[in-house]
Amino acid sequence: MFYLKKIWISVYLRWFLVVLVCVLILIDYYNLSLFPRGRVDIENIGSIGGWISGMFTGVAIIIAIESLKTTKKDLNLKYEKDDLKELENKSKVYSWVKTIKDPVHKNIIDYELTMFNDLKTPLYSWKVFIIKHEHVNISGDSYGLVMPKDKISLKLSSLLDVSILEEVVLTKVLFETEEGTKVIRDHYGNVKRVVDE
Repeated sequence: MFYLKKIWISVYLRWFLVVLVCVLILIDYYNLSLFPRGRVDIENIGSIGGWISGMFTGVAIIIAIESLKTTKKDLNLKYEKDDLKELENKSKVYSWVKTIKDPVHKNIIDYELTMFNDLKTPLYSWKVFIIKHEHVNISGDSYGLVMPKDKISLKLSSLLDVSILEEVVLTKVLFETEEGTKVIRDHYGNVKRVVDE
């Protein structure tokens, strides 16, 4: 039932119906009658079987085209999912910020930024951005490479005035995989390729 509904709202079916209406208008325009004097005028319009066969052929073509489109869309989704999974496996680099609180007064006195390389290869090219404070430069140029299963931690007070930060500080990390693909992991943990402009 769902498949019939999908075919009914199909663009191809709409075009088929437009062509069918045009043919019926032409039959009327040329004064061809489907049933003159109670029987079909086969010489002028062809046999009813031919018309029915043509209509079913048109419907079969519409169903085949819709089926091909659906198959192609499903394959594209599968390839995108596989590509994203492969990218995720090659992009195990994470960054986060935790608060450092005064043990007595329990107020925030500093923040510690950590960038962790969970890859099997060293990370040469990387940069961590603090959301809403992207001007702060925390990168491989300043802090060097990060070995596999290693991390870099630093106090944000050495980079900016921490009193302007909100209690929850979000980060995103930009880095290059060993294949040279630039990838960004956003503050939600999602990864995506970065295309150079």
